[in-house]
Amino acid sequence: MAVVTAGLLALAFYFVRDAAHGRAFLERNVYNWSVWYCGAEAVSEHRDPYRVEPLRACEHRVRGAVFKQRWAVIPMPLPGYSLVLMWPLLVLPFFAGKAVWIAVVFATLGISAWGSARLTGLGFPAVLLIFAPTVGVLNLMYGGLEPVGIAALCVAALAFERNRPSLGGTLTVLALIEPHLGVPAVVAVFALIPRSRVAIVAGAAILALASIALLGWGTVVEYVGAVLPAARTVDLDHVTQGVGCSLFQDQLAQVPAARARAPFRTLECFRRETATGPPSAPLQRQLVIQTRK
Repeated sequence: MAVVTAGLLALAFYFVRDAAHGRAFLERNVYNWSVWYCGAEAVSEHRDPYRVEPLRACEHRVRGAVFKQRWAVIPMPLPGYSLVLMWPLLVLPFFAGKAVWIAVVFATLGISAWGSARLTGLGFPAVLLIFAPTVGVLNLMYGGLEPVGIAALCVAALAFERNRPSLGGTLTVLALIEPHLGVPAVVAVFALIPRSRVAIVAGAAILALASIALLGWGTVVEYVGAVLPAARTVDLDHVTQGVGCSLFQDQLAQVPAARARAPFRTLECFRRETATGPPSAPLQRQLVIQTRK
């Protein structure tokens, strides 16, 4: 217990000391918040959030000097329903939304630890310490949506254990806010727990309709047909999406000609000023243009 207490105190001290810097703390952390924020801004302006513009202009505006290269842009890989679920935060001023999201991360961290502790019979402080470095610290830095999905799955597992399949199915669908986390869980639960299927189908239908209502049918088709395969390519080629984005900047010139002529689709994280594609082209298309130069 002493080790657990010491670990939690060390993490708390690190956070409190860093948070004392105020705005500088917000600028350093929740790195991807600008992507979600600018995606929502594009949608509110009735523009496509999966294209270079207006995403790039917005990211440079809200992040300032962080982007030193004028061509830099981080793609928006989320489906429309993820933006719907986050919309109350995305319409806040940029740094206010970031601050609220940090509170959400810590709240979901506590929910994940609580659900897992109840399910396993382990002590809450020990489980909290296990979750804190990954669910808490990493997502505080990068601003991923995984904390919400993990919390939903932890409580869903507890609901299934307590013989509440409808609640468990609904919470499993909520994990789809981060698709690569939620899709395998939804498929597994649908296949293995028949009594959860009605809740899963109903929840998935609501999310699909929310995406269509927010983005429009054409943009949803673009997301399914182009953005998802692009994200899959990055995840298969590299350990993490972020690593893939960084490596593509350095290795563009090394792509073999045969591979460049193949159906090479991936997320483009860095678009050079020399690229010949128009700003309205999809992000993954810009990389195809670059590799063929």
